[in-house]
Amino acid sequence: MTRMTRADSQAQTRALLLASARELFLKDGYNATGIAAVTERAGFSSGAFYSNFPNKGALALAVLQEIQAERTEEVEAILRLRQPEAIASIEAWSEEVLKSGWPLLELEFALAARGDPELVKEEGGRHGRSVDFIAQAIEKLLPEEAAGALPVRKVAEATMNLVVGLAVRRIIDPKVSTALFTDLAQFAGGFLQPESPETGERPLDPDSEKS
Repeated sequence: MTRMTRADSQAQTRALLLASARELFLKDGYNATGIAAVTERAGFSSGAFYSNFPNKGALALAVLQEIQAERTEEVEAILRLRQPEAIASIEAWSEEVLKSGWPLLELEFALAARGDPELVKEEGGRHGRSVDFIAQAIEKLLPEEAAGALPVRKVAEATMNLVVGLAVRRIIDPKVSTALFTDLAQFAGGFLQPESPETGERPLDPDSEKS
């Protein structure tokens, strides 16, 4: 049997700490979850934690980066669908995301990170990557002749702020509807994309025409 190397062992420890932290952060929130709870759930000592993360903020940032990457992949898959399947998928995805504990974790972490310049810088980078993703999606939706006419980056930034605002409202009031997400998606799909001559439908992603 192959013996696990020190690097493999540390990677495994880090992965287990991340998994435990993710579960607790999403269930109880950032503020209510302490390092001791994370290490106990993962079955490690505090020494193992500090061998992998300098503090709870760094751990939470790693968890959020992991979630962000997964959610981005999910949205990319939805954008390859056609209406009305894409619209229904966006609606279901939005509801699942808002119920997952992710928005509350993002909000609590952002407020807690304000006093740490390094975490603020990392948060700025994460926000920028999200805006970049939205901008690229908008550019794919735009007809070629309109590509230079719309301030895509500003629209993407405004869309990101709208999404964040809706998520915060949903945290405060669980009755807030996610219909705005689907309304925007329908508008974008209908306004920006030409109809397919074969189906009369508008794909949310022009690349889907090639499949």
